[in-house]
Amino acid sequence: TTCFEPKLCAGDVCVGWRQDRVIDSCFEAMRWYTAFVGCGCFVVLLRQFTLHRAVQPSTPRGCARHNPSMVWMAPVMNPMGFSSEAQSYAVSIAAAYKGAGCADKFGIRQFAAFETRGYAAGLPDDLSDTLDELFWNGRDPAPWTVAVCHSTPDVWHLDGASDWGQIDPCPPQNTTWAVGRAMYETDRLPAEWVPRINRMDEVWVPSRFAVDQFVSSGVEPSKIYVVPEGVDTEMFNPERYI
Repeated sequence: TTCFEPKLCAGDVCVGWRQDRVIDSCFEAMRWYTAFVGCGCFVVLLRQFTLHRAVQPSTPRGCARHNPSMVWMAPVMNPMGFSSEAQSYAVSIAAAYKGAGCADKFGIRQFAAFETRGYAAGLPDDLSDTLDELFWNGRDPAPWTVAVCHSTPDVWHLDGASDWGQIDPCPPQNTTWAVGRAMYETDRLPAEWVPRINRMDEVWVPSRFAVDQFVSSGVEPSKIYVVPEGVDTEMFNPERYI
């Protein structure tokens, strides 16, 4: 993140603290990915933009109808478990959408935590490139059919904690189907989370233990689905290290 004052916006280009990143549209940056803070500057999520001016492709005619437009919102660019989990889902879903001929219908957004400075530099180049493309797709302000809010439930909805409901709410307004992805490593959930979860259309949890935990805490059973965590079988392949 960095602070921008209006005088730093020259024409349609803003340059941030990462010298290899150029924001394509200063207006769009401030409109969609900013939060006004006490220092009188705008905090801008630079990760949402790529170095080169990209062109949004139109949806190919061969795109399967059963592939809804989907945005996955999570603390993608942070050193935490939610991040690595979100990245694994995003890469796999992106590959499936690309194979169906509708790569532009799936995107991601940084959500629930601002990007950790320097985190991107430690990612493999191919993963970084894929995430850049997905962040670009996620900029689309058009209504999404499905939105996945992958974080702790306290930041979900327009009244989300830490002002996320105002910065970039999840689910975005006019989303058709809102999904929560959450977990909590105890035997019960914080009581204030339960009504926030029940406002979602579905909630995805990683295990049967989580199902029992959510139900006993008051989450509606009909909303809960088990979506196990994935494993990168290329990286975690014992044959590579024998």
